[in-house]
Amino acid sequence: MRQNEDLTIGELSKMNAISTHQVRFYEEKGIFKPAYIDENGYRKYDLDSMYQITHVLVLRKMNIPVGKIKKAMEEDSSIYIEEIQKSIKSLRSQIEELESKISFSESILDQAFELRKAIGKFEEVFYQESHYGSILSYTFDDLPSPKEVYQGYINHGIISYHHPLTTFLVDGKLHIGIKNFKGTRRFTIQKGKYLRYVSSISGFEELPKVAETFFSYVLEHDVKISDQLIIREECCNTFISQNVDVIIFEAKILS
Repeated sequence: MRQNEDLTIGELSKMNAISTHQVRFYEEKGIFKPAYIDENGYRKYDLDSMYQITHVLVLRKMNIPVGKIKKAMEEDSSIYIEEIQKSIKSLRSQIEELESKISFSESILDQAFELRKAIGKFEEVFYQESHYGSILSYTFDDLPSPKEVYQGYINHGIISYHHPLTTFLVDGKLHIGIKNFKGTRRFTIQKGKYLRYVSSISGFEELPKVAETFFSYVLEHDVKISDQLIIREECCNTFISQNVDVIIFEAKILS
């Protein structure tokens, strides 16, 4: 083949949809090289070069590190098999993580749409049994400070939003509970129908007013409920408004 028919670095890059910088990078790392450098100092690439860069790009597409490619080229090509197996395992793990993120995002979106429609309404919902442990107790008249809530998390080894808070109102006292956490005081949401009321508030000092609205409805409609009131703060309230908290009041309906 005549030398003037060999490829320039620009032509090789264009053919493989990569930058000339990437070609030079692979050359610097010792896993690819030009066929020769002509009298004008230009890199030139022949058919073997075209095959070689394709080989490197396939391996990189499988997430095989440059260092491993170089080692396999210099020492033992069986390294490729081991690295491909590792790459497949890593990619499957990434797929699982992405699927989990998609599922989480879809659930948050569903909650946001649900909340928009539910604010200011009373409705019946059904829950399976679930168990909670308390990390902090307080009253409406003595709301906990941010530092106290923080300390409640830290003291029990709890990690942020992975553990959404559910508050239980029993005998005039509120207990911040976390699902499936084995706290010193336990609470159970029993299986069955619950009366739910969704409200938006601009500050936690408005909680007593929401509780009053809830109990007024219960009395007016003669709904028999348990003496355990459940209060939830929804994590996606900012999808409703930046300036409010979305609060859900619930109590089990007694037969």
